[in-house]
Amino acid sequence: AKISEFMGTFLFPYITIFTI
Repeated sequence: AKISEFMGTFLFPYITIFTI
């Protein structure tokens, strides 16, 4: 459950910056 939270909080901005 901890990994899911980390991915949602770390992957979210990471993908946004990567897309832009």
